[in-house]
Amino acid sequence: MKTFFSLIIALSTGLAAHALEVPGDIFYQHPDGHLVERSVTIDLPARGRGEVVLKGEGFEWRSRHFSSSDHHGRKVFVVNFPTEHNGQQSVVTLNGSYIRTSNKVLYYGDVYKLEQRGRLNINHPRHPKQPVHIGGFRFEYDRD
Repeated sequence: MKTFFSLIIALSTGLAAHALEVPGDIFYQHPDGHLVERSVTIDLPARGRGEVVLKGEGFEWRSRHFSSSDHHGRKVFVVNFPTEHNGQQSVVTLNGSYIRTSNKVLYYGDVYKLEQRGRLNINHPRHPKQPVHIGGFRFEYDRD
């Protein structure tokens, strides 16, 4: 988690104390079998304080459930967004990696969804069901 906060601080260096909005795309297979691509943005809180916000046309998801770590030299992160659609609670998880260079920051990875009837506790270490891979994402921020 400290690494995630370090990422947020590094991204916001030299910027005002506002969230950093990073544009990107999420892609997934629609139930009708077609590939859907959506332009979205992810807002990262300044100085690692606050919520991560994922928003696109017709939706805005907020989360304080995020973590980051080093894995064999690779920076990895997980953000869990609790959602509700037609009374069905679910958690959409972005699970990916990021690369920071002097001119660009790139986030990329997979999108998972965990659905459950009734109350869903995303802080519980073991969910009664396994999340299902539904697609991927890519966000890119130019530092120049």
